[in-house]
Formats: sequence, structure tokens, C-alpha cells
Amino acid sequence: MGFSMKRINTLVLKEIKDLLRNVNVFVVSLIPLVGAIFFSMMGPKEEVRMQVLLIIFIMNSALITPMTMAMLIAEEKEKNTLRTLMLSTVSPVEFLVGKAIVTWLLVGITNIGIFLIIQAPNKFLPMYIVIAFLISTIMILIGAIIGILSKNVMSSGTNSMPVILLFYFIPTLGVANKTLLHIAKLLPTYHSQSLMDKMLNNENIFSVGQQNILVLLVWIIISFAGFIMIYKRKRIDG
Repeated sequence: MGFSMKRINTLVLKEIKDLLRNVNVFVVSLIPLVGAIFFSMMGPKEEVRMQVLLIIFIMNSALITPMTMAMLIAEEKEKNTLRTLMLSTVSPVEFLVGKAIVTWLLVGITNIGIFLIIQAPNKFLPMYIVIAFLISTIMILIGAIIGILSKNVMSSGTNSMPVILLFYFIPTLGVANKTLLHIAKLLPTYHSQSLMDKMLNNENIFSVGQQNILVLLVWIIISFAGFIMIYKRKRIDG
């Protein structure tokens, strides 16, 4: 079956066309930007703006990103095109990359938009992009797993809720509860938030955040392997 850039390009073009017609995805993607605009209009001090940046960034990562990817894949099921792709010469990696590139672009533009609207210092941008790329990759993969396990777009939203509750709220609640903190330390959102905190404290994440980055890389590997396994099983089971 191999890996073909031609098939990838075809899939990406298809995804762009589908995305332009998908109002739900655009509406969901606007939520973090609207939040950023709302808080920026309040004219908060820099310290408050940085906290707002952190909150909206985590919201976009834990809520919007997996939901977007899940919706895009679940939509394929509704249109009966997912099964066709599975039975074609398209490999699991090609299918994933074709979907992920478009989602990466959408999420990336949103994250940069948040950064600019909040007016964060430009010195943070390189590290911000690295953190955003790592956590977005993980959440896209998790969203892909949710999407391929969901029957339709509506169920993908329902299935996304437990993930949202786990990845978004546990790290936040972990501050007040030791048990939840231990659970939070296993989650990628906790480590991306930790990297953001280090960045906002003017620390170099590549020297003081190596453990956080390692955990995120492990999550990428596990999530990728999980998607490939489930995709192949679904291809066989039908």
C-alpha cells in the first residue's frame, strides 16, 4: 500500500473543500477567538492577559481541537465515504495525515490568532508555537480516535464530552486536590499548561521543561499507535 504524496495531496484538497462547506467546524473554531476578543476589549493588565492566553489556549487545545477532528471524520461516516476510503489503497497513515494537515492549519491559525489578539509579547511566540504544535498533535490524534469510533457527527460531539471533561477540567481541579493532581500529571494538557507557565515566567522550556516535552512526545506515540490499531480493526470489522 505504501505512502504516496499524491494520495496525500488528493486527500488534503478533498478535506479543504469539505471544510469550506462545514459550518459547524467554523463555528466551533471561532469560540476561542471570540473569547480572546472579548477579554482583549476589557483592556486587562499584562499579567491578566497572560492568564487569559493560558486559559483560552488550553480551551482551544482540550475542547475545540479534538472535537473538530472527531467531527470531520464522523462526517465521512455520514456521507458513507469513510468505508470507501478504508477499502481503497489509502493507508491509515495517509488517511490520518490528510485529515490532520487541514486540522493542524485550522487550529494553528486559531492559536496564532489568540496570541495576537491577546497581544502577548513577541518573544514568547517561538516557544508558544512549539507547545501548540505538540499539544495540538496529541489532541488531533485523540479526536481522530473519537471520530472513527463515532457513528455520526452528533455522536462524535457526545463522545468528545468525557475527553473534554478529563483533559480540560482535571488539570484545573488538580490544584485543589492531591488525588486529581496525580491524575492530572498523566495528562498532556497538564504538561502543556506547565510549559506555558514556564514560558510566561520567562523560562526556557527546552532547558527546564524537558520532562514535560518528553511526556507529550510519549502521548503522541501512544495516540498515533492507538489510531492505527483502531483504524485497521474498523477496516476489517466493517
